[in-house]
Amino acid sequence: MSRSKPLSIAITDAKSWARKWQIECPNNCKAFLMPIDDLVACLEEVGVLKSNGKDNGKGTYNLKKASCSGIRAYMAVDPNVKVGGGEKLLLVATEKDANGVYRDIVRGEITSQNVNKAKGELEDPNLLGSGVYDFTHPCPSECDPNSPLI
Repeated sequence: MSRSKPLSIAITDAKSWARKWQIECPNNCKAFLMPIDDLVACLEEVGVLKSNGKDNGKGTYNLKKASCSGIRAYMAVDPNVKVGGGEKLLLVATEKDANGVYRDIVRGEITSQNVNKAKGELEDPNLLGSGVYDFTHPCPSECDPNSPLI
């Protein structure tokens, strides 16, 4: 199910799919913010990340800016996909700005709010693609029939 190298999707598709969700579901949530610390805790719980026991038992992972970073998952609909009604989660990295707002890091649209102090310009987030990812699989059909959440 996973790729060896996740590929970002085109920003035009991401905008179109998110807009379609927002038009079709105007009273529903547009997106969810997931703090990096919560994602790390989840990965620790399932054993993907393993603590080395250092730093007061918490371990280290060489995480940078974990307390001010996150992932935002936008609800979206791809009209070309029939499985699961074409519903998608579009994942975008975020970074907290000086006002405490988590800003999306998306090439060509919204960039990291890190300011180059010498020039007063926004720093390039060094993205290889658009910064928007869709590696989700809908339920149905990718369900756990024994899950207590279904």
